[in-house]
Amino acid sequence: MSASPIDLTSTSVAPASARGVGVWLQTARVQSFAITSIGILAGTAVAWHEGAWHPRVLLAWVGGVLLQAGTNLLNVSHNYKGIGTRGAVDPQGSSAPVRAGLLTAAQVRRAAIACFVLGGLLGFWLVAETGWWVLWLGMIGVFFGWCYSAPPLRLSYRGVGVLAAAVCMGPGMVLGAHHVIVRGPSSAAWVVAIAIGLLAGGILHVNDLRDFESDRAHGKRTLSTMLGRAGASHALLAIDLAAFVAVAVGIARHMLPWSTALVLLAVPAVIAQLRTVARATDHATLNAAWFQSIRVHGQFGVLLAVGLLLGRRIGA
Repeated sequence: MSASPIDLTSTSVAPASARGVGVWLQTARVQSFAITSIGILAGTAVAWHEGAWHPRVLLAWVGGVLLQAGTNLLNVSHNYKGIGTRGAVDPQGSSAPVRAGLLTAAQVRRAAIACFVLGGLLGFWLVAETGWWVLWLGMIGVFFGWCYSAPPLRLSYRGVGVLAAAVCMGPGMVLGAHHVIVRGPSSAAWVVAIAIGLLAGGILHVNDLRDFESDRAHGKRTLSTMLGRAGASHALLAIDLAAFVAVAVGIARHMLPWSTALVLLAVPAVIAQLRTVARATDHATLNAAWFQSIRVHGQFGVLLAVGLLLGRRIGA
């Protein structure tokens, strides 16, 4: 479900009836929940390849989505004032409902806290079921999720936002899903976590490149503002390439089945994304590149999961 565009050129505040589920989903960046889902899917596929499955991984998925929603909402509540100018803000962006008066920053902050609390409660139940290791993964996720935009650390302002996203969406989601099924790490799970995490970090990197001018104007240090536009494009190439190299190393060292080479089918999507990022400087085109990066991450993750499932089926 997607929210209807919001007219930010008007100073009027929409009626309370407009404050529906769609507005909340827009503020929480519902499209980004696919990133969490791919990480959980990949971790589940590794476990299935190793001969294990348990339905409690579905609760791990719910918990992961709640933590991501909390992170996104908290980011909006802290940063909505500094995102572009009033007329230039994307009417379907996550900050638009707050800027248009449909929601207040305080409401969004309370919703973020609720998401963290509910996600934490699910996490404690999973700890009771599967052991303490998943607690450490959860604590890392909460730390990065809360400190990403909230003071005093505000990691997204210190040039480590991409690293935080890579850790949370890679090891956090993949190893978490794998652990609640298998109750122990494996070399295959680590390789998959690294590859998925790299591409998840790439999504945030493109997001930061889209917001390059605004971030630089407001003194926000991101990998993109530190490297410049050209350097940021080269960094994205390195991030994407490293994800494929991780899978190749996993295959070469017999940690992953050769069927996971299916990820090569995602190369055209990667090339399209890199071309867009290398050529574009306007917000609208780079916003499309952000969706392309989500598509790259999704295609890569699904193909990797299919490769793992095929590997078990055919003994690859």
